[in-house]
Amino acid sequence: MQSHNTQRPLLPLPLVLVTALAGSFIRPFGQPVQQPAAQGYLLAGLAAAPALCLALCLYGRAASSRRMPGWFCLALAGVLALSAAMELLQCQRFYNYVLADQLSLFWFLALALGVAGCAAAYSLRALNRASVLVLALLGLSLALLLASVAPQVRFENLLYPADPLGQAGLGLLARTLLLPEYLLLALLHGQKKPPRAALYRGYALVLGVGFGLESLLAALAESVLGAAGLRQSQPIYTIARLGGISVFRRLDAVHVGVWLLLFYLKICLYFWAFLWLVRKALPRVRRQVAGLAGLLLTLGLFGLLRGFAGAAGAYFVQQGLLWLLLISAAFWRKQP
Repeated sequence: MQSHNTQRPLLPLPLVLVTALAGSFIRPFGQPVQQPAAQGYLLAGLAAAPALCLALCLYGRAASSRRMPGWFCLALAGVLALSAAMELLQCQRFYNYVLADQLSLFWFLALALGVAGCAAAYSLRALNRASVLVLALLGLSLALLLASVAPQVRFENLLYPADPLGQAGLGLLARTLLLPEYLLLALLHGQKKPPRAALYRGYALVLGVGFGLESLLAALAESVLGAAGLRQSQPIYTIARLGGISVFRRLDAVHVGVWLLLFYLKICLYFWAFLWLVRKALPRVRRQVAGLAGLLLTLGLFGLLRGFAGAAGAYFVQQGLLWLLLISAAFWRKQP
């Protein structure tokens, strides 16, 4: 006899929120180093957030009333493997960027994929509960970051570009970023689907918090670094190194530790969802076989991205596939 908790619909909102915020601190794969001014970034967000929220709400509406086809599950699983490879490459670059003693590639992959493999053995509810703790740690880290750099904030460093619309256009590339976890929010649930209203509120919350935090961090980096912050590859880490409280002058290790937790949860979500999608499309495939396939596919894509100079184009491939999958939901068959 199943318990009442297993019958309640699951909306993995904390898990999706914490993974979506990872790119606010560690710049995502494929984005250019040159960034728009904070004013243009904010204008781009005001234009992109409502449009992206509307598109995701329409997708959520279709996912709650239509039957998800098997080909969609396999295609999204493939995009998750590509996204996991991109995240692994970006985090490995960031890890070596912030550490004087670089971790070998073998041990980095063993650690990251080992954590993801262990997470695949747990339920989605367990990952959701872990993400609540990580969100609390992220809030404390952000408060500590703001307090540590407050003495160095200079509002006169904020830029007022002569062409704000041009700056907003430059920021649209980052603002229209479609994350795989946005699509997963409407799919990963319990035996009962969550109400549409809860799903709409979830998308509004994730996008609102994400866009608001990115605008805050962009303004903070610019007020501390000025125009030099626009050319930083990791501006938030740069200001984290500059901040300090009393005798504690190097708090960046604390922040990096929390940011890496966001990354590990993102990889765990991608790997768990890969297994779930493959077995949903192909129920006869054993979990161990699907896990091995996901591991080999992710490692193969990671090797391709790391070995070819033009692999930054994978960012556009990923985004194109995600948008096509989102639009395809409008053509799914209605449930009987």
